[in-house]
Amino acid sequence: MKKIFFLLIFLTFLLGCSSKIKSITEFSIQDGIISKNRIAEFDKEGNKLLEQNFGNPRSNRVTKSDYINGMKVLEMDCDYFEKEDTCVVRQFSKFDYDVNNKLIAETKFEEDSAIRFVRRHINLKDMKVLKTMSWEMFPVATPNYDEAIILIDTIYYDKLKREIKRVHHNPDFDKPWVEIFRYSKNGYSKEYKGSIKDTIEYFKYNKLQKKVIKNKINFDFGDMKKNKYKFEYY
Repeated sequence: MKKIFFLLIFLTFLLGCSSKIKSITEFSIQDGIISKNRIAEFDKEGNKLLEQNFGNPRSNRVTKSDYINGMKVLEMDCDYFEKEDTCVVRQFSKFDYDVNNKLIAETKFEEDSAIRFVRRHINLKDMKVLKTMSWEMFPVATPNYDEAIILIDTIYYDKLKREIKRVHHNPDFDKPWVEIFRYSKNGYSKEYKGSIKDTIEYFKYNKLQKKVIKNKINFDFGDMKKNKYKFEYY
């Protein structure tokens, strides 16, 4: 009886491991020709380590992320030139955390290390406030916060930690504009209020999207009629 019990535990462990996604590769099919579009790689916790694009004969964008104890500490965007076998850095971000491992700041740098923006995260129970101090047009070596453009986003979450509302405050507008999210089993909707494109968009989950949601990983699928996907598991 004990042998059967431990065998069941072992099989459950194997099934649990095998369901963890290691990579997703996207292929496009056009005129009967299959081409690789992109690949995304994940660690066993579902953190995205790499996303690489293909198809441009000159260069293709690559995004890499480094994690320490499950926390993202660095994200880098570079353009990979296959002929020279080199990836040229275009921008990168560094992330800072508090003593409770809560993200408190993201700093975005240009390739020459000039600062594009600093984004502060204020974490509350069911909401988060993002304060972005931006020098988007003219990145700076040393931040002068008096000259920065200030953008504030307030994000609200439901009990499942899903975003249900985002309020955008921009100094160029008299009133904030709002995004409202509503979820169902088969998809979600996004309603825009207070912007020049007040409308409602609907997004339906396909089987693959449900799979990545279950695995708690970040991956957006393209047109399912034009693309095919290959999964690799741990």
